[in-house]
Amino acid sequence: MSALLYSALLLQTAQPIDPAALPVEAAVAPVPADVAIDLPQPAVEVASWDLAQVEERQAADAPLPNDDDRDDEVIGDADDYSAHTFWTQAKSIPWRLGGAAAVITATGFANWDWGSSRFRFNNEGLFGRDTASLGMDKLGHAWSSYVLAEFFADGIETGPANRKSAAYTGAILSMGLMTYIEVFDGFSAEHGFSIEDLAVDTAGALLSVARRSIPGLQDKLDFRLLYVPSGGFDSILSCFPKPFCDKDGKKVRSPITDYSGQRYLMALKLAGFDRFKRSPLRLVELHGGYYARGFTQEDRDAGKPLRRRLFFGLGLNVGELLFPNRERGIKGAAKWALDYIQLPYTAIHSK
Repeated sequence: MSALLYSALLLQTAQPIDPAALPVEAAVAPVPADVAIDLPQPAVEVASWDLAQVEERQAADAPLPNDDDRDDEVIGDADDYSAHTFWTQAKSIPWRLGGAAAVITATGFANWDWGSSRFRFNNEGLFGRDTASLGMDKLGHAWSSYVLAEFFADGIETGPANRKSAAYTGAILSMGLMTYIEVFDGFSAEHGFSIEDLAVDTAGALLSVARRSIPGLQDKLDFRLLYVPSGGFDSILSCFPKPFCDKDGKKVRSPITDYSGQRYLMALKLAGFDRFKRSPLRLVELHGGYYARGFTQEDRDAGKPLRRRLFFGLGLNVGELLFPNRERGIKGAAKWALDYIQLPYTAIHSK
């Protein structure tokens, strides 16, 4: 500390030096004007660029386009979705659209009693205890609309359409066919036009749009049907495609109308989350859904009570187990179906 203080005092008390007091020998002699001084010059290298090399370098440095960039370049960007986009995409799936319409029309006239009465409305309700099937038919409508929207959107995605707009077009086409069904149900003495059916149809189509539009949701969430025939597996095709028939004095229903054997569920797939993709937990799903029992005439005759149940449980991701990679052909169709159908005895649910 004393040394620092002493140095500071010396600097503070130092006197400035007068240049005039310096000896003459210390002065610098002037340089004569006629003397040239050669200073070293820095070497300057002139870069010579070939235009082709420049373009090649720029192309190499440019970022590669990702899938989203490619989607923006194809027909039907979600930001400017239009009637032209819809028409172009609808025309790209004639076999899917025409096939679905043909099956619906044939089934309607053969099994849904279309044309048997004048047009009429039918207030069916939703999930109340006084409804015909305690809401199971409504979930069937929502699931059918959802699957149709997915079916059409998947077909569009194989053509010149991006994913977001494919979801919109698929949902519109699905609602068109479901509305077609409902209008002709209005001419059925057994059914009638139901506003409630159209409401749940809309919900199913919108679920498809949300699932495809929200990033990552399609890999994480499925809406599925779990079906175990109420009359046993030996009777599953006894009446199909008719809605029901009599067999050995008993009324047997086809899978379409056997609501007592159906459960509808949402499946949250752990395989859709990055942290589980390399773990055995990718095969696990979290389930939540609804079912009802005791509403058929057969159940009432047997004295079974009405039951409406929300259920939860765990399921096996069969699609991830059997087809972990992208597949085509029969395997691809099977993997697609497993996104919408839960195989019997592949889940544990609360009662």
